[in-house]
Amino acid sequence: MRSILPLSFFAIALFSLSSCKNTPQESDANPQEQVSTPVDSTPQNILLLGESMVEGLAKPFANYCAANGHEFHSVCWYSSTTRHWVLTDTLEYFLRKFNPNYVFVTIGGNEQFISNLESRREYITQIIKRIGNRKIVWLGTPAWKEDTGINKLTRELVGADRYYDASNIKMKRKKDGAHPTPESSSEWMDSIAAWISSSRTRYPIVFNHYNDTVKNMHLNILQPMHF
Repeated sequence: MRSILPLSFFAIALFSLSSCKNTPQESDANPQEQVSTPVDSTPQNILLLGESMVEGLAKPFANYCAANGHEFHSVCWYSSTTRHWVLTDTLEYFLRKFNPNYVFVTIGGNEQFISNLESRREYITQIIKRIGNRKIVWLGTPAWKEDTGINKLTRELVGADRYYDASNIKMKRKKDGAHPTPESSSEWMDSIAAWISSSRTRYPIVFNHYNDTVKNMHLNILQPMHF
């Protein structure tokens, strides 16, 4: 595991309907739910980034990637929020460094209880915009208490088929009461893997094998930055 500091912080202010008659249940269905996106079987270049929840996910994520032929890198920025990732060039730096075609984001754990939720709307929108044409999935934070709406807002902005909802996952926590234990992080990752290889996501990929022998998590650690 290597530690680096973020660089140059600065403020940046087909679905076709059948000609046959549908049953009432069919006609009421959401067309998006009736279309299955083919699973992409090609190797992916995956970047997992976000706040401290990344640290627990990195090892099982790396194991899944190794077993399924994907390249993997991760960035864990302690105590970071959506604001940190927008008001610095850290996101752009790691996108240039690793040039991923698939980005997994888990940011929001430090914004579970903010009172001014609307202040985060533009930050989330900017993160999605800066990731650009790459595939993106936002991994919702497994909250340890009921949040004030950050997960709901993120789902609204990124879209349900690009948002993994972890709110119903029961987890054992570390002594701080917030971060999942290594065992629970692995179970969380198992659930993500099942979802990302299914038709419930916009960008399904092959993610159904697991290799528990990976030593290198390709984890970049960034220390807290207060501004």
